Amino acid sequence: RHCDASQYENGAMLQERLANNLDKKKNYAAAIQEYHRATKLLYAANMKDRAIQALGRAAYLLAAVGKFRESADAYETVAQRQEEQSMETSVKIGASGLILRGGILLICDSLEKSEIIG
Repeated sequence: RHCDASQYENGAMLQERLANNLDKKKNYAAAIQEYHRATKLLYAANMKDRAIQALGRAAYLLAAVGKFRESADAYETVAQRQEEQSMETSVKIGASGLILRGGILLICDSLEKSEIIG
């Protein structure tokens, strides 16, 4: 059965609020999962700017907990979607900055797994 985007809006906002609350309580593992769920619902509700922001926060938290490769992948997706959206926000890093951040995270991931550091 087909649903229109407005049917997802309330669920998306509740999911986003749950993710924010878990983030504030420093329950990062749960917050990451909820930000990913919120991203999907926000896209379904056609709230693309907020979906990109939620995925960006998940990417940041993934790096904070040491999941560098997953974080880099998420930042790549954020950059691609930002370019598609051509977002006009004051907190926008820009696609090139996000790709650079992702590249640095991939280097961190490689170094962590290599014999040089680990």
